[in-house]
Amino acid sequence: MPASDVLKEIWRSWTGKIAIILLIFQLCLAVWIVVSTDYETLSRKYLDETAWLGEYPRAVPPCWAVSQHADVIEFELNTSTMSPKMVEKKQVGRYTKCVIEWNYQFEYRGNALPSDTLLLLIVKRAPDLKAYKLEVKITRPDNSTVTILAKTPIIRDYVVVAGVGGAKGGPKPIALNTLPPDDPIHRSIVDSIATLIGDEKLITELGPGKLLWANREGKALPGIYEIKIVASFYVKGQLPSNNSLSRYTSIYVGIRTLGNCYGLMGTDSVGRPIELGILVGLPWSFIISFYVTFLTTMIGGFYGILAGFTSGWRAELLMRIADTVYSLPLLPILIVVVMVTRSYSIWLILTTMVALLWVGPVVVVRSMALQIKSQPYIEAAKAIGASNVRILFRYVLPQILPYLVALMVLGIPDPIIAEAALAFLGLSDPTVPTWGKMLEWAWKEHAVLNGWWWSFLFPGLALTMFCTTFLMLGRALEPIVTPKLKSR
Repeated sequence: MPASDVLKEIWRSWTGKIAIILLIFQLCLAVWIVVSTDYETLSRKYLDETAWLGEYPRAVPPCWAVSQHADVIEFELNTSTMSPKMVEKKQVGRYTKCVIEWNYQFEYRGNALPSDTLLLLIVKRAPDLKAYKLEVKITRPDNSTVTILAKTPIIRDYVVVAGVGGAKGGPKPIALNTLPPDDPIHRSIVDSIATLIGDEKLITELGPGKLLWANREGKALPGIYEIKIVASFYVKGQLPSNNSLSRYTSIYVGIRTLGNCYGLMGTDSVGRPIELGILVGLPWSFIISFYVTFLTTMIGGFYGILAGFTSGWRAELLMRIADTVYSLPLLPILIVVVMVTRSYSIWLILTTMVALLWVGPVVVVRSMALQIKSQPYIEAAKAIGASNVRILFRYVLPQILPYLVALMVLGIPDPIIAEAALAFLGLSDPTVPTWGKMLEWAWKEHAVLNGWWWSFLFPGLALTMFCTTFLMLGRALEPIVTPKLKSR
C-alpha cells in the first residue's frame, strides 16, 4: 500500500487523527529546540544545579495556579554614583573620624511574599583607612527596621560581604534562604524580625528571604522601603569634600526578589524551569525510543523469518534461544549491567535493551513466515530456480513489513519507560537530560511531601503523552495490517 494511502487510512479514525497531530507537534518541538538553541550547551546547563543559582525562583508553582503574585523588584546601588550624607565628622588626634550614610527608597507592590531574596554586597576601601565598619539596614512601610548587616569590620581592601563565586565572571548574588542559621546576615535579619513576629515556627518557615517583606501575620507588606548604608572609618589628616569620598570607599548593593510562581509549569528545587526540562528531554525521548525499537524490530524480524524458513533441529534451537532471551527480565538486568560495568553510558543501556527486546517480534514473524512458506507461489518460485535471497526480498518481506512497522510503532513506549525507570533509580547517564531524570530529582527532593506537585506531574504527563501517541498510532495501523478489522 502506498504511503499516501496509509496516511489516509490512519486519518479515517479519530485515534489516528489525534496520534498524527500529537506526533507532528512533538516532532516540531524537538526539531525547534535542537535547531534554535545550542542544544549541547543547554543540556549541560540544565544538568548543572549550580548554573541556576539565583536565575529563577526555586520550587515555585506555575503562575496559572497562583491567585496572588509577588512583586519582582531589582535594583543595584553603587555609592560612588550616589550623593552621600556626612552624619559625623570629627578630629581624633591625627585622624578624622567619618560616618557616612547613603539612602535609597523603593516600592514593593506585591500582594504575596516572594519565594526568596537575592543579595550581593561588595565593599571597596582605600588601604589607609582605619577601623572601617559597615552597616546596612532597611526601614519598612510599618516603620520597623530590619538590620541586614550589623556594624561589621571590613579589614581588606576588597570584600564580598554577601555573594558567591568570583573566580569567573565575578561574584554572584546569594539567596538569603540558603544561608545557614549561623551566618551573620541570617542571624541579623531573623533577630530584627523576631521582635515583630513572635511565632518562631513562622519565622523558620519563611526564612530571611521572605521575612524582609512580611508583616506581623507573615503576609506581604507592600509599600515604600528605604535602604540605608552606613560606613564609619578613620582617615589620616583632613577628609576632603563629599564629592571626593568615592576615592576612599565604594559600596555595591544589589537586591532582587524572586517571584512566587514561574511560567506554565513552575520550577524545581534548584530553580530549573520544568517546561525547559520537558523541551530538552524531548529529543532524547525520540532518540532512545527509535534507536531501540528500530534495531529490535529489524533483528527480531529477520530472526523470525530465518526461524520460519529453517526446519528440523536448527529451527528448534533458534526458537529455544528466543524463548530463553524472552524470559529474561529487562529492568533487573539493566540494573545489574550498570552496577557490574560501573558505566552509566546511555549507549550501553540502549544496547542492553536491544539485546533483550529483539525477541518481541520473533513469534509473530515466524508464524507469518511459516504461512508464507507453504503458499503455492513460493513452491513455484523455487521450481523456476529462484534463490532464497530473491524469495525473501520479493515474496516474504513485502508481506511481513507492514506488521513489522506496526510492531515497531507499538514497541516505542517500552524503551522510554524502561529508561525512565532506570533514571528514577539514579542509574541513568548523568550527561543526558531525560524525563526520567526529572522524576528522580523530584523524588530526591521530596517533592510529594513538600507539595511540589508540578515537579513530578508535568514530566509524568510528558511521558504519558509521548507513549500514548504511539499506542494510538499503532491502534490506527491495525486495520491496515489486518484488513479483516475494517469490517468490524
